[in-house]
Amino acid sequence: MDKNTIWAIVLSVAVIGAFIFLQPIFTPASKTAETQNTVARTAEAPAENNGTDKSAPVKNAVLSQAADTGETIPEQTVVITTDKVKAVFTNKGGDIVDYQLLNHIDTDTGKGVQMADNISDFNRSCAVSFGGPDSMIINDTFNVERPDDNTVLFTKHYNGYTFGKRYTFKPGEYIFKLEILVHSDEGNAVLNANGTAYTLRTSPQIGPHFDSKSNRYEVRQFLSFSGDKKKTITIGTKQFKSFDKSYSWTGIAGKYFEALVIPADEGVMGETYYSSKVEVHDYADAQALLTRRQFSGSDMAD
Repeated sequence: MDKNTIWAIVLSVAVIGAFIFLQPIFTPASKTAETQNTVARTAEAPAENNGTDKSAPVKNAVLSQAADTGETIPEQTVVITTDKVKAVFTNKGGDIVDYQLLNHIDTDTGKGVQMADNISDFNRSCAVSFGGPDSMIINDTFNVERPDDNTVLFTKHYNGYTFGKRYTFKPGEYIFKLEILVHSDEGNAVLNANGTAYTLRTSPQIGPHFDSKSNRYEVRQFLSFSGDKKKTITIGTKQFKSFDKSYSWTGIAGKYFEALVIPADEGVMGETYYSSKVEVHDYADAQALLTRRQFSGSDMAD
């Protein structure tokens, strides 16, 4: 059974949430065509999600249980390590603050290439903000559950609904799955700020860290693929621009590494933005921000 079949099965049993794949891949720039084929095949998996699965009530129960807890939630970190990556999460927003590729060593640090660079209190990898890209990221502390060594679930109860983020890793892969979950206590949950439910962002920067003045061979590019055409935009400095075309996948690429987001249902996604703002460390970001169109319902099921 190949990896695409495995992930298709995973998707076929999931019925709540917007399923997002974040894919840091070690890919030399000269193999761009090969990368397109791999990503396109992976993007086909969500089409196999047909109907409702019997596992849905279990997922609802997990979210409802988290919603019933009224205790103050302390800040904590969670670490997931596979043979390929080491990912460190904070329960503030359920975001990634460190993501190292263990088989690719950065000669400057002696550690795995850091795919979650330029992290700050106001901008983190896989952070979500309610509303558009100008909104502040969620900084509330979430409940944490570890169903197994390769999965972590973050949940937070808001006014009438529970919001969740579930990350699932697979040994032997750089790819991981992020599910954005909403479950209403009763009736409808409404996420709508000027037509946008939320914005999901990639890491502020990907690795390896570089000096653009002394290393002119390293680049940062915004990528978008619509199913039959790829768009590549070289990112300058101090930019914040929108991209209003539909896409099958999108993200940020360097010379050798890239972080791509593949939405399970591209039809619910809105505009994409790319940013090269200088926010911290006098080092420009290279970040994609993906908006999700407004939502109203008992469970988010994209």
